[in-house]
Amino acid sequence: MKKSVLLALLNCQYDNTKKTTRKDIVALVRDMVNYHIKDNAEISGINPTRDGTGVNLGEVMEVVLHAIFRNALAKSESNKSYDLTIKGEKVEVKFTTSDAYAHPINQAQKVGYYLIVAYSKKLGGQVFKVPYDQRQFIDTNAQSRITINQKARFLDSALTQKVFAF
Repeated sequence: MKKSVLLALLNCQYDNTKKTTRKDIVALVRDMVNYHIKDNAEISGINPTRDGTGVNLGEVMEVVLHAIFRNALAKSESNKSYDLTIKGEKVEVKFTTSDAYAHPINQAQKVGYYLIVAYSKKLGGQVFKVPYDQRQFIDTNAQSRITINQKARFLDSALTQKVFAF
């Protein structure tokens, strides 16, 4: 799909969302797409939400990071054990918000590090870079989902500024 189609879907998702917190998150993702992805770019691999009224925001954020790090603008294939490469290292991307925590980490996948893109209205956007061998320090809830409250030592200020530059 073209960037314009994705933006139209995100605008529709924004309009159909009733919760104000969720609206803020959809608006954030929409603004990131608008800022980081070039006009007329072709994007692939984005799946619709379960109810079909929008798109999976975690997948969209993964594609935004693909754009930032000059990877192909496509959601990674499910048979790959990583989401993108940065300077030759395999990276797993997790987008977690105060409204919906990220899916659990697949412990069987070996990557160089995890990029946890976290957003809450109170804290704003933050990017945490967690090395693979320290993944046990990633904060999760009872369902093993990744929370927005990560350890300060993993906060990457330069990446946070790059990702939330708009």
